[in-house]
Amino acid sequence: VEQLEQEVAQLRQALTDKQEQERVMLQ
Repeated sequence: VEQLEQEVAQLRQALTDKQEQERVMLQ
């Protein structure tokens, strides 16, 4: 279960980074 939570956390972080990059590109 811990490993799964870690993978989810990484995916969530990657998604956040992608959103940040898109936000910067829009500006």
